[in-house]
Amino acid sequence: MSNTHHYILSFTWINDRGLVRAWTIDGETSPNEGASRLAVYRELLAYAKAQCGVPAAEPVVTQFFSLEPMSFNPQSSSPAVSAPAGEAAHPGPSRHGDERGPGCVPSFPC
Repeated sequence: MSNTHHYILSFTWINDRGLVRAWTIDGETSPNEGASRLAVYRELLAYAKAQCGVPAAEPVVTQFFSLEPMSFNPQSSSPAVSAPAGEAAHPGPSRHGDERGPGCVPSFPC
């Protein structure tokens, strides 16, 4: 069984000129067996900060973090696997019958 996971990490910080900056990074990682989710997050955050030139001690605000197994497992409790087709990517009220067509999300123009 593979221990490879896909991650997505988005964060913001204030740069040395006082401007708010944002960064999103994604990729694959293979955490050590027994590693906690927090340890993996901290490792990935340090890596991401280094990639975009944010000093290690500079505070950032994490906007989004996802860490999911790379393989799909039907027995998984992941919403992306267990939700009915088409609903996992658009949580909330059903979009079936929306006059704008399938795939439209009410809060976004189609």
